Amino acid sequence: MLFHGRPKWFLSMFVAVSRDKPQASPLAELVQDVVTSEPATTLQAQALTLATGVPDPQMLAMAWQSALLVGDSMLNALRRETGASIGVYRDSWLRGKDGWGVGRHPASGLLTAKDLAFAFEIVEEPE
Repeated sequence: MLFHGRPKWFLSMFVAVSRDKPQASPLAELVQDVVTSEPATTLQAQALTLATGVPDPQMLAMAWQSALLVGDSMLNALRRETGASIGVYRDSWLRGKDGWGVGRHPASGLLTAKDLAFAFEIVEEPE
């Protein structure tokens, strides 16, 4: 998961499991290349230009689009570097619509995608 600050309005999660190859680039380099790419920085700059303290739908849509672009780009970069992924999970949640927040997700059971199954927990950061 990539985020800056505290996730507040939406959460987009991309989980990929793939085999490591000796000649593959380090994951940190792949992330750096993706988040500093022209499409990603353009969307991030547009979203920041609209930010006013009170989120409006247009700003949130651009931020969400930026998160999806970064996630999809990371999945593509991993596929290029390592070949086929063993498992991929992708989903997004909106705060108001899906009511995500502190706690285990899902509350019981697991999130699944083919052979990949997991849960995650959002914890309250101490002040």
